[in-house]
Amino acid sequence: MNPRAGSITVHYDSARLRQSDLLSVLEQADCLGATSHSNEVFRKAGEMFDKALVGVVVQKTVEQSARTFVGALV
Repeated sequence: MNPRAGSITVHYDSARLRQSDLLSVLEQADCLGATSHSNEVFRKAGEMFDKALVGVVVQKTVEQSARTFVGALV
């Protein structure tokens, strides 16, 4: 958590922790601000987590493809 920048980085395993539980923890830690009870905030947070997850999957796929390609060249 970086209070100066007003940012937080969260790494979590969706298989072990539900998104709603994570948001509850962040709310209890006062990380979501005054509008944390709004459904819109939860929806946007869910979209951000989904995009981050897709980004990681794409990144890992590209990395594996690059390794396979280099291995084929060697």
